[in-house]
Amino acid sequence: MCMWRADDSVPIEFKPSEVNSLVTRSDINGMPYLVLLEAGEKMRAEVVSWFIVFVSSKGINAEWQIDGRSYYSGNTNFLSAIQAHNNQ
Repeated sequence: MCMWRADDSVPIEFKPSEVNSLVTRSDINGMPYLVLLEAGEKMRAEVVSWFIVFVSSKGINAEWQIDGRSYYSGNTNFLSAIQAHNNQ
């Protein structure tokens, strides 16, 4: 589900068709996290910057992808679960 429509805290300016990205929700080991994905074109720096500030300020676990590579931010349990999953 696109979080742009589901979460009022995601600004209207981040409509997927305007920023070429999509914010979705996922979970790992029962821990929810937001995922910022490129959609069509390379993501602009201000989109990535906003997302990082947004999730950091709210203590939200997160993943974002740039050029097909994933980056993560979140609490220790989340980061450990991601690391274990990626090392399988």
